[in-house]
Amino acid sequence: MSLQENTVSSDPTVENVRGHLANVVTALSLLDDPRATVENVIAHAVRSVMWAAMNTPNIHATAPEEAERAAAMFQAACPAVAEAMAPVMTPERVYFLMGAVGGLLYPELDQFREDRYDYAGILASELAHVYHNRALAQRGLPLVRAVRIRRALDAPMPEDATLS
Repeated sequence: MSLQENTVSSDPTVENVRGHLANVVTALSLLDDPRATVENVIAHAVRSVMWAAMNTPNIHATAPEEAERAAAMFQAACPAVAEAMAPVMTPERVYFLMGAVGGLLYPELDQFREDRYDYAGILASELAHVYHNRALAQRGLPLVRAVRIRRALDAPMPEDATLS
């Protein structure tokens, strides 16, 4: 048996797609961890699907088992994403965008692949936007406060100002 026969695949595209889908599964598995933030986990998983989609026009044909597992995990995550994104995004929008991501993993190709890819990008961006805004707000926006304090200290004092 040669070395090539002993490997699962020697095609770098297949291995690349499988690697991205493994990242999807790993990320979505983190949803069970109470320390995980749904928005951040899903944004990472969506970006991994997008990377896989950049490597092949048909993810499912390239890595069918991995694509089906990832699609099932995305579908199962929809309620958690809808809850995490409320009230910023309606549940209908979450399900539509998550469906677009799932469509990239689905076996049948259709004329909407580019649209699905763009909707996936929108979902990843909106999730990341909400995640980062919430994280900054929870910390009290320390950088914004520091800049405002610095500006106040650097501002010239009016001549008629009194210190009490």
